[in-house]
Amino acid sequence: SSMQFNTFKINDDATNIVTKSDFASIKKAFGSGLGWGNYDQRMDYNFDYKIDIADITTAAANVNLQ
Repeated sequence: SSMQFNTFKINDDATNIVTKSDFASIKKAFGSGLGWGNYDQRMDYNFDYKIDIADITTAAANVNLQ
């Protein structure tokens, strides 16, 4: 079997560092799922079709506070 890997690229710059505004977007989409208006697959790090605590934790671990 093959496994997909999302590099958690939520912004379009060359780095994969999450900014404060990116983190705010993930928090806003928290609790959404596939088919919901505010669901964004780019924010779904673990591909479970919902934005949950695992996705927020991943974003928090990669946030750039500068």
